[in-house]
Amino acid sequence: PRLIVVVDMASVRNSLNCLRLLGRSLNVNQQRTVVSGPPAQRVSFAEKCAHGVVLSAGMFAVPIWIICHIRSYRERS
Repeated sequence: PRLIVVVDMASVRNSLNCLRLLGRSLNVNQQRTVVSGPPAQRVSFAEKCAHGVVLSAGMFAVPIWIICHIRSYRERS
């Protein structure tokens, strides 16, 4: 026995409207807080430089490693 499902446009539209209304009701109780102004604790220039060095070293470590070991990669193939 086959199950034949007939869907008309009105039922699809009603389902979409219910989903849209459900989505609206979920967002009613949101609260957002935005704090503007100067930072509560200033980050020193030395700490900014240290973070920059660490991030740069992390980004360039793998490409530099590959470039330094390219001969061994070519010998394997």
